[in-house]
Amino acid sequence: HPAFRLRFGLDSPDGGAVEGLAGLDGRRFFAHLSVERDETRLRLARELGEIRTGLSALGLEVADLRVVAMAADPPDPGHEAASSGQLVDRVS
Repeated sequence: HPAFRLRFGLDSPDGGAVEGLAGLDGRRFFAHLSVERDETRLRLARELGEIRTGLSALGLEVADLRVVAMAADPPDPGHEAASSGQLVDRVS
């Protein structure tokens, strides 16, 4: 059976940044959304029941459907970016 995965991101002035991963494996569906703004995350989380119902009505088994806060990746103070050419293999 076919399986598909879709990774996407969008950013809007009203809703902020949203990154997502959705997949379909046969009839099993999953989606994970990482949301930057709390108000957007809460709004989407309130709609999950309706989304799940709609997907089930289409004949899909909703394996996982979640909305989480976007994780901030703080810079690593002990690691500086490599300067140009520093990681080039000059031996071979």
